[in-house]
Amino acid sequence: MNPGSYGSSARALDQGRHSPHDDEERDTSGKGKAGELWRGVGVDAFLDAAPDGILTVDVDGTVRSANGRAGVLFGCDAGSLVGRRVEELLPEALRDRHVEHRACYVAAPRPRPMGTDLDLVARRLDGTEFPVDVSLNTIAVTAGTLVVAFVRDATERRRAERDAARLREVERRRRQALELNDDVVQGLAAAQLALELDRPHEVAAAVERALRSAKRIVGGLLDPAGVSPGELRRGLADESE
Repeated sequence: MNPGSYGSSARALDQGRHSPHDDEERDTSGKGKAGELWRGVGVDAFLDAAPDGILTVDVDGTVRSANGRAGVLFGCDAGSLVGRRVEELLPEALRDRHVEHRACYVAAPRPRPMGTDLDLVARRLDGTEFPVDVSLNTIAVTAGTLVVAFVRDATERRRAERDAARLREVERRRRQALELNDDVVQGLAAAQLALELDRPHEVAAAVERALRSAKRIVGGLLDPAGVSPGELRRGLADESE
């Protein structure tokens, strides 16, 4: 990691905030030891140990710091992200809109957790795009307000969601096939048997049951798409003209 990517920024973030020494003076039972550990390891090490990319962005949209994981996500050294406009890390088609969204967020900041049903996309410095989950929060520093963005690669999560959706669709079709076989195919087989036995009243009843079942199943198939059987018939008739 570029030594300047988080170290100098971390020091800047601490300006105007209380020092770990303050905690030691108030409580030497546990906080003092925690403060010693923090100083011994260093804030950079803690940030680089995070599994998510962490960016701090000022109100003008300039990246002020980035941890090592952020560099990995965007395909560069973390220090290369510092000083860039955050919009450079988005697809070009989304940049103008993001400027507006960013201004609205800074005007009314609030914590935004990951998993808010947003399909977000980021752009690496080489131009490739990848899905992300982003959590936002703000911190107050001497120079003003910084937005902290926690960025997570969502490629695997979205692939798992697509696979789960495909499995649900396969199961839905399997149930529909079984229903067609049980209610329609078997009904028509019963009608055929009654016809062979010369039982016309049973033929009519079996065919009627099969038709009702077929209509119900077809209606269920069309309902998720918002299409009624009548609309389908009219559409097919229009195409045949």
